[in-house]
This record gives sequence, structure tokens and C-alpha cells, in this order.
Amino acid sequence: MGFDMVTGSLAQVTTRDGATYVSSRRKRQLAQPRTFADQAAEMIREIIVSGEIKGGDRLNEVALSQMLGISRSPIREALNLLASEKLVVLNPGKGAFVPTITPMMLHELGEARLSLECAAAALAAVRATDADIEAMERVLADAERTLRADDSRWPAEFDLHDLILRASGNSVIEELASSVNTRMRLARLASGHNRTRAREAYEEHVAIVDALRARDPRAAEKAVHAHLELAVVSARDALTRKDTTADRPTRRRP
Repeated sequence: MGFDMVTGSLAQVTTRDGATYVSSRRKRQLAQPRTFADQAAEMIREIIVSGEIKGGDRLNEVALSQMLGISRSPIREALNLLASEKLVVLNPGKGAFVPTITPMMLHELGEARLSLECAAAALAAVRATDADIEAMERVLADAERTLRADDSRWPAEFDLHDLILRASGNSVIEELASSVNTRMRLARLASGHNRTRAREAYEEHVAIVDALRARDPRAAEKAVHAHLELAVVSARDALTRKDTTADRPTRRRP
């Protein structure tokens, strides 16, 4: 019995000494314990995307080691992993830094996100189950209740985009878009929050879910495209205003 690379079925293997065992490469991979480096990378990633450490700030290995309670070796591995995700910049001789978001970087991330999420929306309109649509509607309802209490920003815990990516049924698009969206979170932190965007974003999300519920791929793609274009424009304008304010000289009091 061999290993089926398509289905991942079990393989019966006989060794030279006659011993027989059954194995599955896929199951062995899933069962591997997470390393300290993997766990450290997840924690540091959340610290970065939550805004606890700002763009341009240095990531101190000693401080991270003490905070996470592990040695510096897995911290270095974690920083190398995050550098491969473009969430950390490694500067030889100086250390690791949180990247500074520039208008060009925001533009390029926006283009990538548009391509990936528009494709995901079109697929989700066809492939999403009724349960998927219901989950999206619950997110919208929860987000609306939260916005009534505080309309200053879209609540981060209600991410409709993750549900749409999952409902697309395409794991490659989901993986790539998730990576881009993580970096986009840095851009949103850097640009600040536009109070009027939260309510606008809610209405745009409603239009997206309406198109998905109608099983209309073209309308879903169009709604996502309109939403993401406006989101990038808002973030870019806020980032520009922030840069202008930062460059403005501070007047000293007499």
C-alpha cells in the first residue's frame, strides 16, 4: 500500500527487518508540536499589528526574551520568520525594526488586496454555504451594535473579509490575502482612524453580503472593489495628513 499524494491516504511500509507500520506524512506534519520560535512569532506578530510597537521602532531581543519568558535564540528565529512576512525589517548591525509604512507601500498593498479579495468574493458568491452567509450576517449585526456605542472605528474583532476568503474555497487566495491583510493592518495603524469611515465601511459591507446572498459573483466583486478602493483612499489621505503634521515645525513658547 502506497501513499496517495492527492488524498493523503495512509501508506503501509515494510522495513528491511520485516517490521510493518502504517504512516501518513500529512498526519505527521499536523501532529508536530509548535516550536518556541513559532509561538514567539505569533506573539510578536500580534504585538506589532496591534500597534503596541510603532513603525520605525526597534524590537529589542532582550526585552522580548524577558517578556515572553524564553531564550533569545527562538526570538531571533521568530524575527527572521516575521521578516519573511515583511512585518519586520532586519538591519545588519543595528537590529530588527517594525517597518515604516510609506504611501507607495500602501498603494502596492492596496493593489494586491484588490486583486485577491475581488477574486475571492466572486468565488464565494458561488461556493459559500448558507451557514457561511449566516455567519457574515451575524458579524454585520454585531458590528452595527458596536458602532452604535462607538463609531470612531470599525471594530477589529469583526473581520468580514476573513469569512469571505474562507468561503471562497481557495486556500491559496486565502493564504496570500491573509498575508497582505496583516500588513494592511500596519498601514491602518500608521494612517490613523477616520471617524466617518466606520459607518461608511459598515454600509459597504452590507452591500457585499447582499451580493453574496444573491449569489451574484459580478455584484460581489464590484462591491468588494468599491469598498477596498475607498478604504485605501481614506488610509492614504490620513497617512499624508499625518506625515504633513509630523513635518510641521513646533513653535516654541516664549
